[in-house]
Amino acid sequence: MTRRNIMIGKINNTYYFRASYYDQLTGKRVRKHEGGFKTKKEAQLKEQEYLRNAVETPVVDLYLKDIAYDYFAHRKPYIQITSYDNNVRIFDTYILPHFTRKKIHKISKIDCRRFVDSLAKIDRSIKTKNDIITVFKSIFNHAEEYYDLKSNPARIIKRLPQDSSEKFTGDVWTVEEFKSFISDFNLNDKEQYKWATFYTLAFWTGARRGEILGLQFKDINFANRSISITKSVTQKRAGKGPVLKKPKTTSSIRTISIDDETFAMLEKIYLDKHRDPGFKNDQFIFSRDYNPYIPFADTTVENTKNRIIKKKNIKQIRFHDFRHSHASILIASGVDIVVVSARLGHSSTDLTYNIYVHLLPSAERRALDTINKIR
Repeated sequence: MTRRNIMIGKINNTYYFRASYYDQLTGKRVRKHEGGFKTKKEAQLKEQEYLRNAVETPVVDLYLKDIAYDYFAHRKPYIQITSYDNNVRIFDTYILPHFTRKKIHKISKIDCRRFVDSLAKIDRSIKTKNDIITVFKSIFNHAEEYYDLKSNPARIIKRLPQDSSEKFTGDVWTVEEFKSFISDFNLNDKEQYKWATFYTLAFWTGARRGEILGLQFKDINFANRSISITKSVTQKRAGKGPVLKKPKTTSSIRTISIDDETFAMLEKIYLDKHRDPGFKNDQFIFSRDYNPYIPFADTTVENTKNRIIKKKNIKQIRFHDFRHSHASILIASGVDIVVVSARLGHSSTDLTYNIYVHLLPSAERRALDTINKIR
């Protein structure tokens, strides 16, 4: 793939073209100037012919890694930086070792099938394996679209079926288990109070970890007693600090109403912080004690949770299961699935239904009990 600067001009009643090409694969700049054309159209056609014959690298000369890195460079301006980093990591870790010295036009359908078969041997989730397949297929699609790859052997590859064991299985906390967990924090200590509020917000709003870490004081709506979810924090960039990113879907951008007790905890943090001389509304609510612009570390969030779980002998759950716990409590209490879906920021109620369908019978029984009482 090349970047190009082209100029068509006229001098002494004839047309010329001047082209400057930067070949991203070779790293070299190529310049060409040619004139004497009777019409502008002739100059344009000649320039296009030159591009085809002299500049574009034939696909037969390209290795899979050449196409891959060109594909990543092409996509980088259009995706989140964390997605870009993840795609490059997937290629370097899982794909490139299989095709290190393989030219792309030499890769056959059987090569592709053997590659997918090899994924069965790696200890990774179905989601991760499907992410690998997606990157692999995208590279070949890029070669087909921009390098005239005649046959796309990756077209036959299908995503792996979702393993039912990876879906939500009901590993959630009851309200009593959560209260036992949160009781370990000393609420008279300012830092521990902030940590208690962090986990409380996760349990009683269902917000994702990155969404809570991305909350700034300006995201608190005191009039409506709610928080605005407009961004997320990721800390997955190797060697980089926390990165704010936009949510992947528009439905993730939402306002979540907060119960009185949880909001009172948030309000106390705000009032305490507001007394600081250097306070600003763009500081993170759940920041590290030494820098208000750096949120809690993912590892500390996990280690703190696991330490208390072990100490209190509570059922082990992932942090994401705070979100499942919230949804489960609401659904089991008869809250409409539409409301639950909106609080979670799901793209559709179908997604919410498919995750929590096993909880709906109890909600249905409660609805029937309500009808019987009314009648």
